[in-house]
Amino acid sequence: MHGYRVAAQVRPDISEAARRLSKEAESLIDAEVHYLRLPVEEVTGTELRLANGIVFSSEIFERYARNSREIVVFVLTTGDRLDAQVRRYIDDFELIEALFLESSGWLAVEAATRLFAADLRAELAREGKKLGMRLGPGYSYKIDGRTVEWPLEQQRELFRLFEGMSIPVTMLESCAMKPKLSRSGLFGVSNQDAAGKS
Repeated sequence: MHGYRVAAQVRPDISEAARRLSKEAESLIDAEVHYLRLPVEEVTGTELRLANGIVFSSEIFERYARNSREIVVFVLTTGDRLDAQVRRYIDDFELIEALFLESSGWLAVEAATRLFAADLRAELAREGKKLGMRLGPGYSYKIDGRTVEWPLEQQRELFRLFEGMSIPVTMLESCAMKPKLSRSGLFGVSNQDAAGKS
């Protein structure tokens, strides 16, 4: 994550700090994921329209979710405590500690996302369904050599799906999330025999 290609070239004090902060991260992480399975009404052109009326708009859906009959929408976080400790390190001008702790947090987000997807994949396989590619507001995707974005502003529609539910993540006015070490998105769900990408 920090550009080192050869472990032997990393200074011992940097290696020790990385080990120490990764252990600290383990003690601070309170990972949670909240998700919903929702039926899709249709995917046409640039729109993924849910049966409840929510519409997500981007060219990515025609390419990456066109066979989806439902979606799994999710919000995942490592919790407040790691975020708070990163801020304390920054306030105390302990920037290496802040950097390595936050990096450890993002690695935890990646690991938690993979575990969540694996559990979903197994659950859906038992139903004769398959899980599509993870898509997220604010991310960019390649379509026919072009870079196409799912605008971050669509986070508002995603969070509307969780209205009335108690989840440990809030959306800021900027559409970023709090805690910072959080991730949102959706997976398309299709039948096992569906052709093409789902």
